[in-house]
Amino acid sequence: MNELEKPKSFLSKARDLFWPIYGSEHKIWLPMASMVGLILFNYTVARNVKDGLVVTATGSSEIIPYLKVTLVLPAAFIFFFVYSKLVHMFNKRTVFYIIVGGFLAFFVFFAAVLYPMHQFLHPTTSADALQAWLPAGAKGLVDVYRVWTFSLFYVASELWGVAVSALMFWQFANDVIPVANAKRFYAHFYLLANVFVAFSGVVVNRLSQVQEGLPAGVDPWGVSINYLTMVITSCGLIVLAIYYYLNRSVFTPAYLADVEAQRKQKPKKSKVKLSTMDGIKHILRSGYLGLIALLVICYGVTINMVEVSWKNQVGQQFKTGNEYTAFMGYLSGSTGIATIICIFLGSILVRKLGWRIAALATPVMLGSTGIFFYLCVVAPELVSPIGLLLGISPLFLGVIIGLVQNVLSKSIKYALFDPTKEMSYIPLDEESKSVGKAAVDVVANRLGKSGGGMIQMALFAFVGPLSVIVPHLAIIFTGFIIIWVIAVFGLSKKFDKACKMQEAGNE
Repeated sequence: MNELEKPKSFLSKARDLFWPIYGSEHKIWLPMASMVGLILFNYTVARNVKDGLVVTATGSSEIIPYLKVTLVLPAAFIFFFVYSKLVHMFNKRTVFYIIVGGFLAFFVFFAAVLYPMHQFLHPTTSADALQAWLPAGAKGLVDVYRVWTFSLFYVASELWGVAVSALMFWQFANDVIPVANAKRFYAHFYLLANVFVAFSGVVVNRLSQVQEGLPAGVDPWGVSINYLTMVITSCGLIVLAIYYYLNRSVFTPAYLADVEAQRKQKPKKSKVKLSTMDGIKHILRSGYLGLIALLVICYGVTINMVEVSWKNQVGQQFKTGNEYTAFMGYLSGSTGIATIICIFLGSILVRKLGWRIAALATPVMLGSTGIFFYLCVVAPELVSPIGLLLGISPLFLGVIIGLVQNVLSKSIKYALFDPTKEMSYIPLDEESKSVGKAAVDVVANRLGKSGGGMIQMALFAFVGPLSVIVPHLAIIFTGFIIIWVIAVFGLSKKFDKACKMQEAGNE
């Protein structure tokens, strides 16, 4: 009997309920959970820095929708094209090293070269002239050009989240973890991972508060960026080391043969070469992949709509890059702690109540908290008594409520949305798992976030500034939540059917 088929030990009900990982399985779970934890640690640090860079440099969060549409979305398509070429030129392990190493090299280049020279590289004069020529609603677009080095850092940070976390890690996990173990492993990968996320908040907060003791004339924000980049680089190198160790010592040919035997797959067919457009067409032809893509798009649109409004309030409350990023460290730390709690509850939810209920939890939570946040922005007089009771300004009250909304929506996303989404790929064929998953995770993810940006850009152009379009955003936000819920029900039926077919084929 191989190690994947060993019988369950007799454990107490509480232990089996809250920790369904068995003794010898920790040699798989611990390094993989550490690996995704370090990846998310880096993403959290880079995300906080990128927001602090662009929001405080331009004085508004209106730049964010333009960044997502004009730079991040095209960059996602370019990445998917490059990735498609790499997977046909190299094996999966080499591709992993190339992609992770490439991102780390850029972060080092930014901290060592681009940021120290940004005052010389940023085209302030031509940006002012362009702003005078274009309508006021295009300010965010001009700002993308005005602070182009910061915009590049923003793009790299966004792509790290989808390229390394959503694509590279989970593709690796789906290759080495069988279906039977995925239901127990996947949610608990994020248990240790969010200890790293919580710790990242502390690191960001501390390294962003370096003003005291610095010599006169030294840029404290530049010092913070150097420290944070060193942390990102170190964690990235550890990720590569863990990946090397797992492939060399844990996921041996014998282990992988056991996984293949469990799945009882047919012999692999020759690899089908697909272009970027072929991958997208593959999604459109598959109703199953199309529903997964719809979930990803709805999440991206809704979270983007709330975040842009909230980050604008944070930027008004905290004016400098150090202050802004230090506050965002509280968001990261709180999110990590909340996610750990949600993972325990979410794991039970998946195993006891099924995939559908677990997948519905994210749109329900995000929808209810998002609507409450919009209520605070649109009708602050309804919640102002709370601010008076706490002794804080209406602006800071909105910042705190938005913080709570972001913590809850992100924690349940990591605990339930990502695991259920990844589980939905498992019954698919190899082509859909590789090329189809890459298209969904990279392109659909960017379409979601960029779609929210496109909506806001259109409202900026035809309605007015952010303060005016918030009621419209609230209505659109609610519509996407409804579409999301309908898509979950549709995918749930297909997922259950696919799992039954796979089980019948293994009998």
